[in-house]
Amino acid sequence: MSDATDQPSGISLPLVGGDEVLLAGVQLHGLRQRVNRLQRTLRLAIETELGSLVGKSFGSLAANQQVAAMIHQLLDAHALRIRCPECGHPGILRCSPRPSLATGAFVIDHAIAGRRTFHLGISTIPELKLVAKPARRASKFAS
Repeated sequence: MSDATDQPSGISLPLVGGDEVLLAGVQLHGLRQRVNRLQRTLRLAIETELGSLVGKSFGSLAANQQVAAMIHQLLDAHALRIRCPECGHPGILRCSPRPSLATGAFVIDHAIAGRRTFHLGISTIPELKLVAKPARRASKFAS
């Protein structure tokens, strides 16, 4: 059983070691499924907890920026991003200075077609729907 067609779903490498490799692939596939379920549970728990911040502002631009940075640190530690409510792309919550808003504007910072984009621009924390952090783009300098 060293044929690539004999491999379990989710395994993309050709099998070269026979039955032992096939069994390891099946075991790893099951592990991947369990980890995905745990990650989903964690994502939903974080999303629920962050729901208590929706609609809040923290009194100053610096305070709002600090809260946005803390949210980003938490999400980044778990390979998560915020789904932009305007376009659906994964992004980072930031609070940017705005002349018309003394406490700044909460924006979703993300890239679309390689260009940095900011959506929203509201005075309070928006609803935060979480998604997995996208894979990094391959560097044009990588060999």
